[in-house]
Amino acid sequence: MAGGLKAVPYFQVLGLRPQVGRFFTPGANEHAYGQHDEVVLSDREWRVRFNADPRIVGQAITINRHPFTVIGVAPPDFAGIYGGLAQSLWIPMSEILDLLAYLMSEANPKHAMYSLR
Repeated sequence: MAGGLKAVPYFQVLGLRPQVGRFFTPGANEHAYGQHDEVVLSDREWRVRFNADPRIVGQAITINRHPFTVIGVAPPDFAGIYGGLAQSLWIPMSEILDLLAYLMSEANPKHAMYSLR
């Protein structure tokens, strides 16, 4: 699964609208203690893993043992800007330090997990 780290206005700059939920807003990941970081799913990921259930928005999923709240689903015709490499999900760029710190602290980072909590 390929994912992308994106600046908050990524989807808005591209002129995209979510088909379910919303995209990142200014202040993404500046949240209260106990809230999860945010993730946007691709249409394919939403359909394959979550049966296109719109109730996934607001639910927590785990990526590399790190909890994220699904905030939206990208439009069906969008899989990223890299030709030939479809992305399954996007997280705010501000989350990179937390993810890197976690992966580097693991004895074996090959055990990446992705699951619905």
